[in-house]
Amino acid sequence: MARTVKDAVYLLEAIAGKDPQDPATMVTLPEFDHDSLFDSQALKGTKIAVAREEYIGKWTQEQEQIFQKAVEKLEELGAEVVEAAIPAAKATWGYKVLSYEFKADLNAYLNGLAQMFLSGRLLT
Repeated sequence: MARTVKDAVYLLEAIAGKDPQDPATMVTLPEFDHDSLFDSQALKGTKIAVAREEYIGKWTQEQEQIFQKAVEKLEELGAEVVEAAIPAAKATWGYKVLSYEFKADLNAYLNGLAQMFLSGRLLT
């Protein structure tokens, strides 16, 4: 969807909006100047945690190299990169729960779209 973080920020600004069917989107968020994220000095002094243990070994060699290059770039820009453990990443139950809920929620969403389309609300 985006080639760079900056592109992703602009994409987020374009698609962010309120959805009456999703109460979480109905909050008013404060204005934020995303351009401040692109200051070349912005990462100096920040600490960024990476969780290698749960993922390294599951990726291809190319993916691991990309990850390592990203870590090196963060450090080059002044960030302190530290190791972090995410024990839940090793759990297999999360996928089972997600796959079960996804089917029901997707069906409900598609049914809602069909109802909106049939009522003409989707066309306006």
